[in-house]
Amino acid sequence: MTDSYLIWSHEHSGWWRPGGLGYSSNIDSAGRFTRNHALDICRRALPGQYKPGWPLPELPIAEADLMAVLRPEKKRAAGARQELN
Repeated sequence: MTDSYLIWSHEHSGWWRPGGLGYSSNIDSAGRFTRNHALDICRRALPGQYKPGWPLPELPIAEADLMAVLRPEKKRAAGARQELN
């Protein structure tokens, strides 16, 4: 199974859409990319846009990590069920 990555654009204040066709503020509309593709996109955004001390123009984020942050109640509920067993 390949992990999927989302790309946050600091420049456009939005998530890359599927196929790199624009940006969205809605995470459900965000594109899912392979790790290598996401890293390639983010590396290509560096020249001419990145200045030391500034945030990266484009930031790859593992979907699993993002969901663990946004929806921690699912993880807590699963942990509580395990403690009961």
